[in-house]
Amino acid sequence: MSNYPENPGEVSSQMDDSSDPMDDIEDTPEPNFAEFYLKLRAGVGISKSELDYAKTNPQWAYNYAREVIKGRWPEGEEAISKDPYWAYSYAVDVVGGRWPEGEKTISKDPEWAFYYAREVIKGRWPEGEEAIKKRPIL
Repeated sequence: MSNYPENPGEVSSQMDDSSDPMDDIEDTPEPNFAEFYLKLRAGVGISKSELDYAKTNPQWAYNYAREVIKGRWPEGEEAISKDPYWAYSYAVDVVGGRWPEGEKTISKDPEWAFYYAREVIKGRWPEGEEAIKKRPIL
């Protein structure tokens, strides 16, 4: 037996008008990166919720490390290491060289493995070659 009404007109009569399905969705808006970045650049303090979010978001963590810490930020490295672009950028702009914690992720992406080999390793990088071979134009 199906949970669907046999007559589509019955749907509205079966719905309980007293509850709104949207009531279950939390009203907390997603943090705004533009505001966060402007605060970082202006040297204005950021909120605890923004800092907590930065620990889980690779773009935010990278920018916090680069603009505020001006160096490695261990609390954000796990998030950064999960995204090939931000892991590559962190290695180049923040670490200033090889960053083993991000290499596994970088090595799986053809574009960022290529750039990592060229700009960071400055030579062959066997760990990234399988991915690089998938994009021969690089």
